[in-house]
Amino acid sequence: MQDEHVILSPIGNIAEQCWLAVPQHFPQVQLDAYVVMPNHLHGIVIMSRMDQRPSTSLGQVINSFKGAVSRSAGQPVLQSRYYDHIIRNLQDADRIREYIHHNPARWESDQGLERAQ
Repeated sequence: MQDEHVILSPIGNIAEQCWLAVPQHFPQVQLDAYVVMPNHLHGIVIMSRMDQRPSTSLGQVINSFKGAVSRSAGQPVLQSRYYDHIIRNLQDADRIREYIHHNPARWESDQGLERAQ
């Protein structure tokens, strides 16, 4: 972290590249706001239905992303669990985008909590 901005480590760069590649592997997925933090990632995933393809779950998308990061890094990097929240309206989406945007500024005060989870 520097001046409330994230400076990505080599593994952080891998995580960001894999995150941005998700829609290439899952055409029904769009990415919205995201931030790669020193020990986790926050991101909004928009999943649309594509009737010509079998349905893909959020779990499949996240597991694929985590596997790609681990393969590219040459080691397991991300914890097996994740937190999800269904965004139900524009107000909720804006609140979460704001949280993601300001997360780097809260890193110093939150890092003990984030590491404990």
